[in-house]
Order: sequence, then structure tokens, then C-alpha cells
Amino acid sequence: MATGRRRATGRRPKISLIGGSVALLLRHRLFCADQEPMASTDPGLTGGSDDTYVRHMLLRARSKGWRVVVINSRGCADSPVTTPKFYSASFTGDLRQVIGHILGRYPQSNVYAAGWSVGANILVRYLGEETDKCPLSGAVSLCNPFNLVIADEDFHKGFNNVYDRALARALTTIFKKHALLFEGLEGEYDIPKAANARTVRDFDEGLTRGQTLSVLCASLEAKTLGTIDTV
Repeated sequence: MATGRRRATGRRPKISLIGGSVALLLRHRLFCADQEPMASTDPGLTGGSDDTYVRHMLLRARSKGWRVVVINSRGCADSPVTTPKFYSASFTGDLRQVIGHILGRYPQSNVYAAGWSVGANILVRYLGEETDKCPLSGAVSLCNPFNLVIADEDFHKGFNNVYDRALARALTTIFKKHALLFEGLEGEYDIPKAANARTVRDFDEGLTRGQTLSVLCASLEAKTLGTIDTV
């Protein structure tokens, strides 16, 4: 876990998405050409633009003449949670919309992406979904837990238990700020378990699993309806 957090400064526009919103931190030189390269960064679980490792890359990239956008996912770095939906490694919709927004705002720039940990997992999943139609000029995956099942098992071994509990505390801290949004949800949810999670697995079982099932069911329903419409 990064220590000594200090709030990163810069423009923080809120981007309204389908089913929610995120906040972006945009940093660039005072005078820069429209075609300057753009780096989009996706931090790790509960991370954001205030984290030391993110600010370090931000400063280095700016010193090389890059614009930098940090994606503060729902609830992270004071990004607003406006709907009863958290971000997770299984959902690439927010990243896809943010990249589309950046490309629309800077059409002459080559846009690259870097992700850490869960942010890297989301990024690589997005790359796989986009295949050869991906609009990014390049991407870097850092410390990616490619197999989340194995990563979860490792969380319960040795010192990783400390890290697991720290991440769970960070998740529940964010969640409790917006808990009222999640009251009365139908489906496979256990909101009290998510709010009082002592491990990342507890939080996933209380909230993330229910969200993933909802997205999967909606996707299957859409595909079924599409099939019916073409008959």
C-alpha cells in the first residue's frame, strides 16, 4: 500500500457514463500542441490520482512532454458514486467510455494506456474485447493478477493476509460513503457483508458477485432478444 498520500492537483472533470460516472485528473504543460501523446493511467484496486506510484508516473510522463489522464474509478480519490454500481475487474465499460471521451477530446493525439494491478487486469480485458479494432496506440500492463482465482487464494497466505485486510478496509471505506445507494437492491447481493468485509473475498461475495451476475444476465437477455429479432 502506498503511504504518504498527497492530493494530486490538476483539472478533475467528472465524466458521466452509462450507469454512473468517474472523475479524471488531467495534467499537461501550459502550452502544448494538439498532437502531443496522451497517457491514460488506470490505478490498482481503490487507487487513484492521489497515490504515490501514480503521481510518480504522472510527473515522469509530463517531463517527457506527454499529457496524462488518471482515471479515478467510481469512488476512488473522491470520484463520485452516483448509481448503485461499483467498478470491478469484470467490467470494462467505464474504461471503454473514458478512452472514447479522450479520443474525442484529443483526436490528433496518439493515446496510450497503462494499468496497475486490477487496473491492468481491466485494461488487458478491454484490449482482448476490442481485438484489432482497439483505438489505442499502445498499452502497458503492470503487476497484473491475470488469474484472479489464484490471486484470491494467494491473498490468504502469509503476509498477503495483511494486504488483503488493508484492501478490504479501503473498499468498505469507499462503500460506506455511498451505502444508501445500494439499499433494497434485488438479486444476489449481501449488502451488510460488503459493508463489513474483512477480506476482498467478503466484499466480492457481498457486492461484486451480484453485479457481475446482473451484467451477465443483461448481456444474455440482449443476445437472446437480438437472436429473436433476426428470426
